[in-house]
Amino acid sequence: MKKIFKKSMIVLLALTFILAISNLNGLNTSFADTEDNTQTTTEQNNSDNSETSEDTSTDDSTTGEESTEDSTGEDENTLTTKDGFKYILEDDNVTIKGYEGSESDLTIPSEIDGHKVTKIGENAFDGNEDITSVKIPDSVTSIDLYAFYNCTSLETVSIPESVTTIGEGAFANCTALTTINIPSKLKKI
Repeated sequence: MKKIFKKSMIVLLALTFILAISNLNGLNTSFADTEDNTQTTTEQNNSDNSETSEDTSTDDSTTGEESTEDSTGEDENTLTTKDGFKYILEDDNVTIKGYEGSESDLTIPSEIDGHKVTKIGENAFDGNEDITSVKIPDSVTSIDLYAFYNCTSLETVSIPESVTTIGEGAFANCTALTTINIPSKLKKI
């Protein structure tokens, strides 16, 4: 009887340990968005390892687009502009998904390849320590969750009146941020 009890306790402790680790990973993902960071890193590595030779547009910001895919295949439709903006096309509108360029004074384009940029996606610029200022165009209506999270060098942000939603933590941990123009008609998402 003692042996059965002892084995049962060992199995119970092992299951408890596995569940505890699973819960910790879930908490880390929700607070630090590690899943999205991994995706961005994977996409950057994929695009760094391949050269684009396609030149299908006359717009300087979109020449040399390439399609990238992360290891899970979730963002198979992500494209990259010549100047480093990663984006996807949704219902004929562009969502900015990331940035691989080196500009510190960043102006997000209002249009890419003839499609209006309307959203800055979740974690799009997360952890980018090179950006010091961002000018968002009038075409953008939404800035998603943690879009500029942990951009520790970001000092100024210009948000137009067209932006009606800014997600939670969009500018969290932007420790150098001193100037931000916030539109008067915002709703929290």
